[in-house]
Amino acid sequence: MGHLNISIFSIISSLILFNIASIIIIMKRKNTAFIAKYSINLLLLSTLLAFLRLLFPIDLYYAQIINIHKIYCFFKPFFTLQLFNNFTLYQVLLIIWLLGFFLFGFYYLFISLFEIHKLNKLESINLPVIENLISQYSNRKIIIKVSTTIDIPKVWGFRACHLYVPNFSLSSEEWKFILEHEIEHIKLHDTFIKILLLLVSAIFWWNPLMYILRKDIDQMLELRCDAKLIEHYSKQQQTYYLETLLKVLKQKRASIISNSHNYMTASFVNYSAYSLTRQRFEIILDNNHRNKKLIFCYYVLSLLLFIGSYFIILQPAETVDTTNTPTLILHVSDDQYELYVNGKFSKTLNSTDIKTPKYSKYEIETLWVRLGNHATSQGVVMQMDVIKGNSSTQDMYNLKFTATGSYISITDFISAIENDSTLGFKIEEFKMNPSSSGSDLQATFVCKDIAIKDVSQSTTTNSNF
Repeated sequence: MGHLNISIFSIISSLILFNIASIIIIMKRKNTAFIAKYSINLLLLSTLLAFLRLLFPIDLYYAQIINIHKIYCFFKPFFTLQLFNNFTLYQVLLIIWLLGFFLFGFYYLFISLFEIHKLNKLESINLPVIENLISQYSNRKIIIKVSTTIDIPKVWGFRACHLYVPNFSLSSEEWKFILEHEIEHIKLHDTFIKILLLLVSAIFWWNPLMYILRKDIDQMLELRCDAKLIEHYSKQQQTYYLETLLKVLKQKRASIISNSHNYMTASFVNYSAYSLTRQRFEIILDNNHRNKKLIFCYYVLSLLLFIGSYFIILQPAETVDTTNTPTLILHVSDDQYELYVNGKFSKTLNSTDIKTPKYSKYEIETLWVRLGNHATSQGVVMQMDVIKGNSSTQDMYNLKFTATGSYISITDFISAIENDSTLGFKIEEFKMNPSSSGSDLQATFVCKDIAIKDVSQSTTTNSNF
Protein backbone atom coordinates (compact mmCIF):
# COMPACT_ATOMS: atom_id res chain seq x y z
CA MET A 1 0.00 0.00 0.00
CA GLY A 2 1.27 3.46 -0.88
CA HIS A 3 1.60 6.29 1.54
CA LEU A 4 -0.65 8.65 -0.44
CA ASN A 5 -4.19 7.64 -1.36
CA ILE A 6 -7.57 9.15 -2.13
CA SER A 7 -10.57 7.48 -0.56
CA ILE A 8 -14.21 8.35 -0.20
CA PHE A 9 -13.56 9.18 3.44
CA SER A 10 -10.63 11.47 2.62
CA ILE A 11 -12.94 13.33 0.21
CA ILE A 12 -15.60 13.67 2.93
CA SER A 13 -12.94 14.91 5.38
CA SER A 14 -11.75 17.53 2.88
CA LEU A 15 -15.30 18.77 2.28
CA ILE A 16 -15.96 19.13 6.01
CA LEU A 17 -12.66 20.92 6.68
CA PHE A 18 -13.20 23.22 3.67
CA ASN A 19 -16.65 24.20 4.89
CA ILE A 20 -15.35 24.96 8.38
CA ALA A 21 -12.52 27.07 6.92
CA SER A 22 -14.97 28.85 4.56
CA ILE A 23 -17.24 29.89 7.42
CA ILE A 24 -14.26 31.32 9.33
CA ILE A 25 -12.96 33.15 6.22
CA ILE A 26 -16.39 34.63 5.43
CA MET A 27 -16.70 35.90 9.00
CA LYS A 28 -13.20 37.38 8.98
CA ARG A 29 -13.74 39.04 5.59
CA LYS A 30 -16.51 41.10 7.13
CA ASN A 31 -14.27 42.02 10.09
CA THR A 32 -12.64 45.26 8.97
CA ALA A 33 -10.52 45.57 12.11
CA PHE A 34 -9.04 42.10 11.54
CA ILE A 35 -8.06 42.88 7.93
CA ALA A 36 -6.65 46.29 8.86
CA LYS A 37 -4.52 44.68 11.58
CA TYR A 38 -3.32 41.53 9.81
CA SER A 39 -3.63 42.50 6.09
CA ILE A 40 -5.82 41.02 3.39
CA ASN A 41 -2.95 38.76 2.26
CA LEU A 42 -3.32 36.62 5.39
CA LEU A 43 -6.98 36.05 4.58
CA LEU A 44 -6.17 35.28 0.94
CA LEU A 45 -3.51 32.77 2.01
CA SER A 46 -6.04 31.03 4.27
CA THR A 47 -8.50 30.94 1.37
CA LEU A 48 -5.88 29.43 -0.94
CA LEU A 49 -5.02 26.73 1.62
CA ALA A 50 -8.73 25.94 2.08
CA PHE A 51 -9.12 25.38 -1.68
CA LEU A 52 -5.94 23.28 -1.84
CA ARG A 53 -7.29 21.12 0.98
CA LEU A 54 -10.53 20.70 -0.96
CA LEU A 55 -8.95 19.92 -4.32
CA PHE A 56 -6.28 17.53 -2.96
CA PRO A 57 -8.12 15.17 -0.58
CA ILE A 58 -5.09 13.01 0.07
CA ASP A 59 -5.32 10.24 2.65
CA LEU A 60 -1.96 9.76 4.38
CA TYR A 61 -1.24 6.20 5.42
CA TYR A 62 -0.40 7.29 8.96
CA ALA A 63 -3.35 9.66 9.34
CA GLN A 64 -5.15 9.48 12.68
CA ILE A 65 -8.60 8.00 12.22
CA ILE A 66 -11.43 9.90 13.92
CA ASN A 67 -14.18 7.33 14.27
CA ILE A 68 -17.51 8.27 12.65
CA HIS A 69 -18.86 4.74 12.77
CA LYS A 70 -22.24 5.77 14.22
CA ILE A 71 -22.73 8.52 11.63
CA TYR A 72 -21.57 6.20 8.85
CA CYS A 73 -23.96 3.43 9.93
CA PHE A 74 -26.82 5.94 10.03
CA PHE A 75 -26.27 7.19 6.48
CA LYS A 76 -25.14 3.91 4.87
CA PRO A 77 -28.65 2.41 4.45
CA PHE A 78 -29.77 5.71 2.92
CA PHE A 79 -27.02 5.82 0.29
CA THR A 80 -27.20 2.08 -0.48
CA LEU A 81 -30.96 2.22 -1.03
CA GLN A 82 -31.91 0.41 -4.24
CA LEU A 83 -33.96 2.64 -6.54
CA PHE A 84 -34.40 1.19 -10.05
CA ASN A 85 -32.47 -1.05 -12.47
CA ASN A 86 -30.05 -1.96 -9.65
CA PHE A 87 -29.10 1.73 -9.26
CA THR A 88 -28.48 2.82 -5.68
CA LEU A 89 -29.19 6.28 -4.32
CA TYR A 90 -25.42 6.78 -4.04
CA GLN A 91 -24.96 6.14 -7.78
CA VAL A 92 -27.90 8.40 -8.71
CA LEU A 93 -26.51 11.25 -6.60
CA LEU A 94 -23.11 10.78 -8.27
CA ILE A 95 -24.74 11.06 -11.71
CA ILE A 96 -26.62 14.21 -10.62
CA TRP A 97 -23.33 15.68 -9.37
CA LEU A 98 -21.67 15.06 -12.77
CA LEU A 99 -24.63 16.44 -14.70
CA GLY A 100 -24.64 19.54 -12.49
CA PHE A 101 -20.92 20.03 -13.11
CA PHE A 102 -21.37 20.01 -16.90
CA LEU A 103 -24.46 22.23 -16.80
CA PHE A 104 -22.95 24.81 -14.46
CA GLY A 105 -19.63 24.68 -16.32
CA PHE A 106 -21.41 25.39 -19.61
CA TYR A 107 -23.48 28.15 -17.97
CA TYR A 108 -20.46 29.94 -16.50
CA LEU A 109 -18.55 29.63 -19.78
CA PHE A 110 -21.47 30.96 -21.83
CA ILE A 111 -22.21 33.91 -19.51
CA SER A 112 -18.52 34.86 -19.27
CA LEU A 113 -17.99 34.81 -23.03
CA PHE A 114 -21.25 36.68 -23.54
CA GLU A 115 -20.11 39.36 -21.08
CA ILE A 116 -16.78 39.82 -22.90
CA HIS A 117 -18.57 39.79 -26.27
CA LYS A 118 -20.93 42.59 -25.20
CA LEU A 119 -18.01 44.64 -23.90
CA ASN A 120 -16.03 44.20 -27.12
CA LYS A 121 -19.05 45.24 -29.20
CA LEU A 122 -19.35 48.59 -27.43
CA GLU A 123 -18.85 51.65 -29.56
CA SER A 124 -15.85 53.60 -28.35
CA ILE A 125 -15.48 57.36 -28.18
CA ASN A 126 -12.36 59.48 -27.92
CA LEU A 127 -11.27 60.70 -24.51
CA PRO A 128 -8.02 62.69 -24.87
CA VAL A 129 -7.11 62.56 -21.18
CA ILE A 130 -7.17 58.73 -21.28
CA GLU A 131 -5.12 58.55 -24.46
CA ASN A 132 -2.46 60.80 -22.96
CA LEU A 133 -2.19 58.63 -19.85
CA ILE A 134 -2.02 55.37 -21.83
CA SER A 135 1.23 56.54 -23.45
CA GLN A 136 2.88 56.32 -20.01
CA TYR A 137 2.37 52.54 -19.94
CA SER A 138 4.33 51.63 -23.07
CA ASN A 139 5.68 48.48 -21.34
CA ARG A 140 2.22 46.90 -21.24
CA LYS A 141 -0.29 46.25 -24.02
CA ILE A 142 -3.48 48.12 -23.15
CA ILE A 143 -6.65 47.86 -25.20
CA ILE A 144 -9.08 50.53 -24.05
CA LYS A 145 -12.66 51.47 -24.91
CA VAL A 146 -14.49 54.51 -23.63
CA SER A 147 -18.27 54.15 -23.72
CA THR A 148 -21.34 56.01 -22.49
CA THR A 149 -23.13 52.71 -21.84
CA ILE A 150 -20.84 51.43 -19.06
CA ASP A 151 -21.52 52.33 -15.44
CA ILE A 152 -18.09 51.67 -13.88
CA PRO A 153 -14.53 50.94 -15.08
CA LYS A 154 -13.96 47.25 -15.89
CA VAL A 155 -10.94 45.20 -16.85
CA TRP A 156 -10.08 41.68 -17.90
CA GLY A 157 -7.15 39.99 -19.55
CA PHE A 158 -4.04 37.93 -19.02
CA ARG A 159 -0.99 39.61 -20.52
CA ALA A 160 -2.90 42.28 -22.43
CA CYS A 161 -5.09 44.64 -20.43
CA HIS A 162 -8.61 45.01 -21.87
CA LEU A 163 -9.97 48.12 -20.21
CA TYR A 164 -13.51 49.49 -20.52
CA VAL A 165 -14.29 52.86 -18.93
CA PRO A 166 -17.35 55.10 -18.81
CA ASN A 167 -17.31 58.65 -20.08
CA PHE A 168 -16.95 60.23 -16.66
CA SER A 169 -15.95 63.82 -15.90
CA LEU A 170 -12.70 63.17 -14.04
CA SER A 171 -9.37 64.92 -13.74
CA SER A 172 -6.14 63.53 -15.13
CA GLU A 173 -5.01 62.50 -11.62
CA GLU A 174 -8.29 60.68 -11.01
CA TRP A 175 -8.09 58.82 -14.30
CA LYS A 176 -4.53 57.84 -13.38
CA PHE A 177 -5.78 56.24 -10.15
CA ILE A 178 -8.36 54.26 -12.12
CA LEU A 179 -5.84 53.10 -14.73
CA GLU A 180 -3.31 52.05 -12.09
CA HIS A 181 -6.00 50.14 -10.20
CA GLU A 182 -7.21 48.23 -13.26
CA ILE A 183 -3.69 47.48 -14.52
CA GLU A 184 -2.83 46.18 -11.05
CA HIS A 185 -5.68 43.64 -11.41
CA ILE A 186 -3.94 42.29 -14.51
CA LYS A 187 -0.53 42.23 -12.79
CA LEU A 188 -2.05 40.21 -9.94
CA HIS A 189 -3.61 37.71 -12.43
CA ASP A 190 -7.12 38.33 -11.08
CA THR A 191 -8.77 37.21 -14.34
CA PHE A 192 -7.03 33.84 -14.07
CA ILE A 193 -8.12 33.56 -10.42
CA LYS A 194 -11.73 34.30 -11.39
CA ILE A 195 -11.66 31.56 -14.04
CA LEU A 196 -10.33 29.02 -11.52
CA LEU A 197 -13.07 30.06 -9.08
CA LEU A 198 -15.71 29.44 -11.74
CA LEU A 199 -14.25 25.98 -12.42
CA VAL A 200 -14.26 25.01 -8.74
CA SER A 201 -17.76 26.48 -8.36
CA ALA A 202 -18.94 24.29 -11.24
CA ILE A 203 -17.44 21.18 -9.60
CA PHE A 204 -18.99 21.91 -6.21
CA TRP A 205 -22.17 23.56 -7.52
CA TRP A 206 -24.26 21.96 -4.79
CA ASN A 207 -22.36 23.64 -1.94
CA PRO A 208 -24.02 26.99 -0.98
CA LEU A 209 -20.87 28.13 0.85
CA MET A 210 -19.03 28.10 -2.48
CA TYR A 211 -21.19 30.93 -3.84
CA ILE A 212 -20.83 33.05 -0.70
CA LEU A 213 -17.08 32.50 -0.61
CA ARG A 214 -16.68 33.31 -4.31
CA LYS A 215 -18.39 36.66 -3.80
CA ASP A 216 -16.16 37.37 -0.81
CA ILE A 217 -13.06 36.46 -2.81
CA ASP A 218 -14.07 39.04 -5.46
CA GLN A 219 -14.16 41.63 -2.71
CA MET A 220 -10.86 40.43 -1.25
CA LEU A 221 -9.24 40.89 -4.67
CA GLU A 222 -10.37 44.53 -4.64
CA LEU A 223 -8.90 44.99 -1.16
CA ARG A 224 -5.65 43.37 -2.26
CA CYS A 225 -5.46 45.67 -5.27
CA ASP A 226 -5.94 48.69 -2.97
CA ALA A 227 -3.23 47.43 -0.62
CA LYS A 228 -0.73 47.05 -3.48
CA LEU A 229 -1.37 50.55 -4.79
CA ILE A 230 -1.28 52.50 -1.54
CA GLU A 231 2.13 51.00 -0.69
CA HIS A 232 3.58 53.59 -3.07
CA TYR A 233 1.16 56.43 -2.29
CA SER A 234 1.73 59.28 0.08
CA LYS A 235 -0.92 60.14 2.65
CA GLN A 236 -2.18 62.88 0.38
CA GLN A 237 -2.37 60.51 -2.61
CA GLN A 238 -4.25 57.97 -0.48
CA THR A 239 -6.81 60.67 0.33
CA TYR A 240 -7.19 61.59 -3.38
CA TYR A 241 -7.53 57.87 -4.21
CA LEU A 242 -10.44 57.52 -1.76
CA GLU A 243 -12.05 60.68 -3.10
CA THR A 244 -11.86 59.17 -6.60
CA LEU A 245 -13.70 56.08 -5.37
CA LEU A 246 -16.51 58.28 -4.06
CA LYS A 247 -16.63 60.33 -7.23
CA VAL A 248 -16.96 57.22 -9.41
CA LEU A 249 -19.75 55.94 -7.20
CA LYS A 250 -21.63 59.21 -7.53
CA GLN A 251 -21.36 59.15 -11.33
CA LYS A 252 -22.20 55.46 -11.54
CA ARG A 253 -25.33 54.83 -13.63
CA ALA A 254 -27.37 52.02 -15.09
CA SER A 255 -25.52 49.87 -17.58
CA ILE A 256 -26.50 47.73 -20.54
CA ILE A 257 -23.98 45.25 -19.17
CA SER A 258 -25.69 43.08 -16.58
CA ASN A 259 -24.54 43.85 -13.07
CA SER A 260 -25.39 40.35 -11.90
CA HIS A 261 -22.76 38.61 -14.04
CA ASN A 262 -19.29 39.90 -13.35
CA TYR A 263 -17.52 36.55 -13.61
CA MET A 264 -14.34 37.42 -15.52
CA THR A 265 -13.99 41.18 -15.17
CA ALA A 266 -12.67 43.21 -12.25
CA SER A 267 -14.00 46.67 -11.42
CA PHE A 268 -12.76 49.86 -9.87
CA VAL A 269 -15.76 49.77 -7.54
CA ASN A 270 -17.78 46.69 -6.69
CA TYR A 271 -21.45 46.28 -7.45
CA SER A 272 -22.09 45.81 -3.77
CA ALA A 273 -20.25 49.08 -3.68
CA TYR A 274 -21.45 50.86 -0.61
CA SER A 275 -20.64 48.20 1.98
CA LEU A 276 -17.33 47.32 0.38
CA THR A 277 -16.32 50.95 -0.22
CA ARG A 278 -16.79 51.73 3.45
CA GLN A 279 -14.51 48.82 4.31
CA ARG A 280 -11.94 49.97 1.74
CA PHE A 281 -11.93 53.43 3.32
CA GLU A 282 -11.44 52.12 6.85
CA ILE A 283 -8.65 49.71 5.87
CA ILE A 284 -6.72 52.33 3.86
CA LEU A 285 -7.01 54.92 6.63
CA ASP A 286 -5.88 52.43 9.27
CA ASN A 287 -3.03 50.53 7.64
CA ASN A 288 -0.13 51.68 9.82
CA HIS A 289 -0.85 49.69 12.97
CA ARG A 290 0.31 46.24 11.93
CA ASN A 291 2.56 43.98 13.94
CA LYS A 292 4.68 42.23 11.29
CA LYS A 293 5.94 39.59 13.74
CA LEU A 294 2.39 38.70 14.75
CA ILE A 295 1.32 38.57 11.09
CA PHE A 296 4.23 36.22 10.35
CA CYS A 297 3.13 33.97 13.24
CA TYR A 298 -0.37 33.79 11.77
CA TYR A 299 1.11 32.85 8.40
CA VAL A 300 3.03 29.99 10.04
CA LEU A 301 -0.04 28.92 12.04
CA SER A 302 -2.16 28.78 8.87
CA LEU A 303 0.44 26.61 7.15
CA LEU A 304 0.73 24.30 10.17
CA LEU A 305 -3.05 23.88 10.37
CA PHE A 306 -3.13 23.09 6.65
CA ILE A 307 -0.38 20.46 6.93
CA GLY A 308 -1.80 19.07 10.18
CA SER A 309 -5.22 18.59 8.59
CA TYR A 310 -3.76 15.80 6.45
CA PHE A 311 -2.91 13.78 9.55
CA ILE A 312 -6.54 13.26 10.51
CA ILE A 313 -9.27 11.47 8.59
CA LEU A 314 -12.93 10.95 9.38
CA GLN A 315 -13.88 7.35 8.71
CA PRO A 316 -15.27 4.34 10.57
CA ALA A 317 -12.75 2.47 12.67
CA GLU A 318 -13.90 -1.00 11.76
CA THR A 319 -13.54 -3.36 14.73
CA VAL A 320 -15.12 -6.60 15.86
CA ASP A 321 -15.84 -8.10 19.25
CA THR A 322 -13.32 -10.84 19.96
CA THR A 323 -14.39 -11.61 23.51
CA ASN A 324 -15.40 -15.15 22.59
CA THR A 325 -13.05 -15.99 19.73
CA PRO A 326 -14.16 -19.27 18.11
CA THR A 327 -12.12 -22.24 17.07
CA LEU A 328 -10.91 -22.28 13.47
CA ILE A 329 -8.56 -24.07 11.10
CA LEU A 330 -6.03 -22.14 9.02
CA HIS A 331 -5.12 -23.74 5.68
CA VAL A 332 -1.35 -23.10 5.37
CA SER A 333 -0.36 -25.51 2.57
CA ASP A 334 -1.80 -28.20 0.29
CA ASP A 335 -2.21 -30.80 3.03
CA GLN A 336 -1.46 -28.86 6.17
CA TYR A 337 -3.91 -27.13 8.49
CA GLU A 338 -3.36 -25.52 11.84
CA LEU A 339 -5.88 -25.65 14.65
CA TYR A 340 -6.50 -22.49 16.71
CA VAL A 341 -8.62 -22.45 19.83
CA ASN A 342 -9.62 -19.04 21.17
CA GLY A 343 -7.04 -17.39 18.96
CA LYS A 344 -4.13 -19.60 20.13
CA PHE A 345 -2.31 -22.29 18.14
CA SER A 346 -3.20 -25.83 19.26
CA LYS A 347 -1.84 -28.36 16.75
CA THR A 348 -1.13 -29.15 13.10
CA LEU A 349 -3.71 -31.16 11.15
CA ASN A 350 -3.92 -32.72 7.69
CA SER A 351 -6.84 -33.07 5.30
CA THR A 352 -7.75 -36.46 6.79
CA ASP A 353 -7.72 -35.15 10.36
CA ILE A 354 -10.19 -32.34 9.77
CA LYS A 355 -12.74 -34.78 8.33
CA THR A 356 -12.75 -37.02 11.39
CA PRO A 357 -15.60 -36.89 13.96
CA LYS A 358 -13.07 -35.91 16.62
CA TYR A 359 -13.04 -32.32 15.38
CA SER A 360 -16.62 -31.98 14.16
CA LYS A 361 -17.77 -30.73 17.57
CA TYR A 362 -15.71 -27.55 17.05
CA GLU A 363 -17.78 -26.54 13.98
CA ILE A 364 -14.44 -25.99 12.25
CA GLU A 365 -14.08 -24.38 8.81
CA THR A 366 -10.89 -23.30 7.12
CA LEU A 367 -10.24 -19.60 7.32
CA TRP A 368 -9.68 -19.31 3.62
CA VAL A 369 -12.90 -21.05 2.67
CA ARG A 370 -14.87 -18.94 5.13
CA LEU A 371 -13.45 -15.67 3.81
CA GLY A 372 -13.85 -16.92 0.25
CA ASN A 373 -17.54 -17.55 0.79
CA HIS A 374 -18.01 -13.94 1.90
CA ALA A 375 -15.99 -12.65 -1.05
CA THR A 376 -18.03 -14.75 -3.49
CA SER A 377 -21.40 -13.69 -2.09
CA GLN A 378 -20.48 -10.00 -2.23
CA GLY A 379 -18.72 -10.06 -5.62
CA VAL A 380 -15.27 -9.10 -4.29
CA VAL A 381 -11.80 -10.19 -5.42
CA MET A 382 -9.68 -10.87 -2.34
CA GLN A 383 -5.97 -11.19 -1.61
CA MET A 384 -4.32 -12.08 1.71
CA ASP A 385 -0.66 -11.45 2.61
CA VAL A 386 0.86 -13.20 5.63
CA ILE A 387 3.53 -10.94 7.17
CA LYS A 388 5.81 -11.69 10.15
CA GLY A 389 4.86 -9.64 13.20
CA ASN A 390 7.05 -7.89 15.76
CA SER A 391 6.57 -10.34 18.62
CA SER A 392 9.77 -12.02 19.82
CA THR A 393 8.09 -14.57 22.12
CA GLN A 394 6.08 -16.61 19.61
CA ASP A 395 5.29 -16.95 15.96
CA MET A 396 2.90 -14.02 15.50
CA TYR A 397 1.87 -12.80 12.08
CA ASN A 398 -0.16 -9.98 10.57
CA LEU A 399 -2.74 -10.78 7.92
CA LYS A 400 -3.06 -8.00 5.35
CA PHE A 401 -6.18 -8.20 3.20
CA THR A 402 -6.87 -6.45 -0.10
CA ALA A 403 -10.43 -6.52 -1.44
CA THR A 404 -11.32 -5.14 -4.89
CA GLY A 405 -14.86 -4.37 -6.05
CA SER A 406 -17.55 -1.69 -6.08
CA TYR A 407 -18.08 0.60 -3.09
CA ILE A 408 -21.26 -1.26 -2.11
CA SER A 409 -19.76 -4.73 -2.50
CA ILE A 410 -16.68 -3.84 -0.45
CA THR A 411 -18.64 -2.27 2.41
CA ASP A 412 -20.96 -5.30 2.46
CA PHE A 413 -17.93 -7.61 2.44
CA ILE A 414 -16.38 -5.76 5.41
CA SER A 415 -19.71 -5.87 7.25
CA ALA A 416 -19.99 -9.61 6.58
CA ILE A 417 -16.54 -10.22 8.08
CA GLU A 418 -17.31 -7.95 11.00
CA ASN A 419 -20.52 -9.80 11.81
CA ASP A 420 -19.14 -13.31 11.26
CA SER A 421 -18.84 -14.83 14.73
CA THR A 422 -16.87 -17.81 13.35
CA LEU A 423 -13.96 -15.53 12.39
CA GLY A 424 -13.68 -13.09 15.25
CA PHE A 425 -10.76 -11.17 13.78
CA LYS A 426 -10.05 -7.61 14.92
CA ILE A 427 -9.98 -5.44 11.80
CA GLU A 428 -7.52 -2.52 11.88
CA GLU A 429 -6.15 0.14 9.48
CA PHE A 430 -9.21 -0.01 7.26
CA LYS A 431 -8.83 2.19 4.16
CA MET A 432 -10.69 2.43 0.88
CA ASN A 433 -8.97 3.80 -2.24
CA PRO A 434 -9.49 3.90 -6.03
CA SER A 435 -8.33 0.75 -7.80
CA SER A 436 -5.33 0.98 -10.13
CA SER A 437 -7.46 -0.24 -13.01
CA GLY A 438 -11.09 0.24 -13.93
CA SER A 439 -13.80 1.92 -11.91
CA ASP A 440 -13.60 -0.44 -8.91
CA LEU A 441 -12.39 0.54 -5.48
CA GLN A 442 -9.80 -1.23 -3.36
CA ALA A 443 -10.05 -1.72 0.39
CA THR A 444 -7.18 -2.76 2.63
CA PHE A 445 -7.25 -3.82 6.26
CA VAL A 446 -5.03 -5.72 8.65
CA CYS A 447 -5.59 -8.38 11.32
CA LYS A 448 -2.63 -8.14 13.67
CA ASP A 449 -0.87 -10.62 15.97
CA ILE A 450 -2.34 -13.87 14.64
CA ALA A 451 -0.55 -17.00 15.82
CA ILE A 452 0.58 -18.92 12.73
CA LYS A 453 3.31 -21.54 13.10
CA ASP A 454 5.96 -22.22 10.45
CA VAL A 455 4.66 -19.84 7.79
CA SER A 456 7.15 -18.09 5.50
CA GLN A 457 7.30 -14.33 5.87
CA SER A 458 6.83 -13.90 2.13
CA THR A 459 3.69 -16.04 1.95
CA THR A 460 1.01 -14.52 -0.28
CA THR A 461 -2.34 -16.15 -1.01
CA ASN A 462 -4.54 -14.95 -3.87
CA SER A 463 -8.18 -15.68 -4.50
CA ASN A 464 -10.66 -14.78 -7.19
CA PHE A 465 -13.78 -15.88 -5.40
